[in-house]
Amino acid sequence: MKSEQVSDLESQQVLLKDMNLRLKQQFQTKHQTFQKLEQQRYSHESKTNSTYQNTLIFGKHRRFTVLGILIIAPILLVSVFFSDLNSSFVANDKEVMKSGYVIQNLKGDTIDTFHSWDIPKERTLYVNIVNPNIIDNDKVQIIKDTILSEKTISLDDSLFHKALPGSQSTYFLGWSGALKQASQTPTKFTIPTSFSISESSNGDIA
Repeated sequence: MKSEQVSDLESQQVLLKDMNLRLKQQFQTKHQTFQKLEQQRYSHESKTNSTYQNTLIFGKHRRFTVLGILIIAPILLVSVFFSDLNSSFVANDKEVMKSGYVIQNLKGDTIDTFHSWDIPKERTLYVNIVNPNIIDNDKVQIIKDTILSEKTISLDDSLFHKALPGSQSTYFLGWSGALKQASQTPTKFTIPTSFSISESSNGDIA
């Protein structure tokens, strides 16, 4: 069981590395395009006074700073999430767990780990964001997107040792999309598909 959990974590880390690589490539492309535009602009306005040049340089650095924050913040948030996920697997093997759901790792191998989850049909789950006042608004939005998003991403199966390079699988970026897709298959227990995010002290999930 531990080896399967470690294998699951390795697969998730591969997914994270691939997402980080894509974000870095996008950032480098935008950075190169931005540099070309700035060079053209600088050559055209090279005859302006020194005050204007200083203002332009300051604005350029400021834009780079904002762009860097927007790119790095999601990467850091995902890294923290997987770090917390890794620590959550350090548990007592003798602990009894009951469930009606089977957890499946990214390699497609089912494992006998269960977690209790039995809710009435069509019930809305309320997710509470703890201490939102100390979190930046963009980070709060990332948390909301992680839960409510129905968007998907396609990745090469070879990254997760599922098939040869060239074939792809689709992964959901948020809970909502994944659970709605799963709910199309009849199950003994209700699969939650409705979520409401609050920033109060109460909620089914914190």
